[in-house]
Amino acid sequence: MSTIYLAAILNPLTPSESEFIPRGALAVTDDGKIEYCGSRDRMPKSVQGRKNHFGRLVIMPGLIDAHVHLPQYDVTAVDAENLLTWLENYVFPVEARLSKPNRAIEISKRFFEDLKTNGTTTACVYTTIHHKATDAAFQAAQKSGVRVIMGKVMTDMEVPEDHLEDTEQSLKQSEELCNKWHNRDGRLHYSFIPRAAPACSRKLMKGASKLAKKYGAYIQTHLAESYEDLQWLREAHGSAGYVEVYQECGMLGPKTIMAHAIYLTEKQLEILANTNTSIAHCPSSNLFLRSGIMDLREAIKLGIRVGLGSDVAGGPSLSMFREMAMAGYASKAMWIFRKFLSESLRESKADLDSSGKFASALYRQILEKLGVAKQTLLIDPRFAFYLATLGGATALGLEGRIGSLRKNKEADFLVIDPYRIDTKRGREPFKDSGRLLSQLMYRGDDRIVVKTFVRGREIFSAS
Repeated sequence: MSTIYLAAILNPLTPSESEFIPRGALAVTDDGKIEYCGSRDRMPKSVQGRKNHFGRLVIMPGLIDAHVHLPQYDVTAVDAENLLTWLENYVFPVEARLSKPNRAIEISKRFFEDLKTNGTTTACVYTTIHHKATDAAFQAAQKSGVRVIMGKVMTDMEVPEDHLEDTEQSLKQSEELCNKWHNRDGRLHYSFIPRAAPACSRKLMKGASKLAKKYGAYIQTHLAESYEDLQWLREAHGSAGYVEVYQECGMLGPKTIMAHAIYLTEKQLEILANTNTSIAHCPSSNLFLRSGIMDLREAIKLGIRVGLGSDVAGGPSLSMFREMAMAGYASKAMWIFRKFLSESLRESKADLDSSGKFASALYRQILEKLGVAKQTLLIDPRFAFYLATLGGATALGLEGRIGSLRKNKEADFLVIDPYRIDTKRGREPFKDSGRLLSQLMYRGDDRIVVKTFVRGREIFSAS
C-alpha cells in the first residue's frame, strides 16, 4: 500500500522542458520510493493506498542547494566591500565562535530547520575547522531529516591564526568524521573540504583527495571567485592557475563540486569538463560581494554539470526560489553588458583603427578578453527550475535518486501554494507551467512552502 498525494504536479525534464499535470497523483511507498507519478486519471488500478487531497496546491521536487555555509548563518546579508574584506571582518570571527560546542549545536539546529522551511531537501554544506562543531552539525542534520553532503573545512595556511590547522591533524580529524558519518542513513554523505587553494597547502589538498577516493566521499571547495581571490592564489601558490593547482592535487573528478568558477579560461573549463567536475553557480553571492557575474554559456556548452548554490552567508537568503531569480537577473545583466559593450566598441572601431596599430590591437584584445562577440546564456524560468532541482541532482551525481518525480526514485518533494504569491489573484487554476514557473522564480520564497518531504517522510509542515 502506498500513500497517494493528489494535486497538480510540476516536474523538470530538461533545461528547456518541464511538465505540468493539473490533475496529478504522486504515489509513495512505505519505504519512501515513488511508485507512480502522473495523471490521476491514468493511474493503474494496481496502485492502491490512502489518498491525501491537496486541492489546487502543487507538488514539485525538493530544492537542492549545491553550496552553503552553516556557520556563517548569523552574518547573512551583512554587506562588505569585497570577498576578502568580508571574510576578514565577519566570516572568520563568526566561524571561530563554533569552537564552543553549545554554540555549534544551537546554530546547526536553527540552520537545518530553516532549510526545511525554505523547501531545501538536499544541501552541500560547509562547517568550520572544528571537529566537535562538525559532529554536532551532522547530529542536527540527522535529526532534521534533510539530505546533506557536508564536512569539516580544512585550512593550514594564509588565514587568521585561530583558523590555522596542523596539516596532519586536519586530515586525521576529517577522516574520523568521514568514518562516522559517510553514507549514514542513506542521506548523510561526507565531503572533504579544503577551503580554497590559497588557504591550503598542496600537502593538505593531496591528502584530502586521497581520503575522498579511499572512502568514495565528495570534495567541495571554492574556485576563482573574485579578482582578489586570484591575487590571493598567486601569493600562495605562484603563477599556477586555480584549476591547474586543483588538478595537480588530484581534487578534480565526478564527486567534486567547485563553487563560483567565475574567472576561468576556456582551457580551464575544458579541464573541468574532461574530469567531469561539477560547478555550484552562486549568482546572489557573486553580486552581493561584487565578485563578478558568471556566464554559464561555455560551461553548459562543454557539458559541465551545474547546480545552484545560495552560498549563505555570501548570498543573503536560504531560499532557492530567490536564487533562481538571481540566476535569471545575473544572466540578463551579462546580456545587457555585452550588448552595450559590443555596440560601443563597434561604433568606435573606425577611430581606433585610424589611431594606429596599437589601438587596433587593443580593440581586438578587448573583444577577445571580454568575449563580447559571444552570446550570453539567458536563464529563463524552466532553466532556473531545472538548475535548482534535476540539474542540482545531476551535479551531485544523484540524478538517479532525486531531482525529479519519477518511478523508483526517492520521494523528496514539496507541496507548495503558489496562490500565496498574489492573494488577490484568487485561486484560478494554472493551465501550464510557463506562468507558474515564472511566478515561482521571481516571486516565490518560504511563504509558499506548505510541506517538505524527504524519502516520503514529512519533515516540515507550515500548518
